[in-house]
Amino acid sequence: MANLLDGIEEFFLMGPGPSCVDDSVYQALNQKTIGHMDPYFIKIMDAVKNQLKILLNTQNQLTIPISGTGSAGMETCFVNLIEPGDPVLILINGVFGMRMQDVAGRIVSVDRVALAGIRAQCTCMAMGQAMGGAAALALKKGMVSRDVDTKDIVALTMEHGAVPI
Repeated sequence: MANLLDGIEEFFLMGPGPSCVDDSVYQALNQKTIGHMDPYFIKIMDAVKNQLKILLNTQNQLTIPISGTGSAGMETCFVNLIEPGDPVLILINGVFGMRMQDVAGRIVSVDRVALAGIRAQCTCMAMGQAMGGAAALALKKGMVSRDVDTKDIVALTMEHGAVPI
């Protein structure tokens, strides 16, 4: 019987997924398998964590890679950064906004829903940049985002071109 996978042509994919796989990834997948509790696996993970800490400019000991989709990363951020009682603004403009609402709704009580529109986009982008900065500073300092000093958030967003008003 012919292997139908042999008929797949190589394409340059530019969407959110599936994405092109580099040959080095295929080579890595061809390596021997070890268990997640194997001392050598832990050595590899420690090396990956150290490289991530350099990449993310943090000393946080809880820096770990998340293997999954963008939705998995989003959910990981929500469940680790949002605490009951924290206000969360989610603008729904499609599937991912609805997913965020579902995830956040399991953590906090969602009582308001805003539908994204052109008028809200600039404000929301600025709020997103500020909240992303707050989350990054919180991770770096080992605290929850609501405890990050507002001056530090403003300084960080100004470094990236924001104009505070």
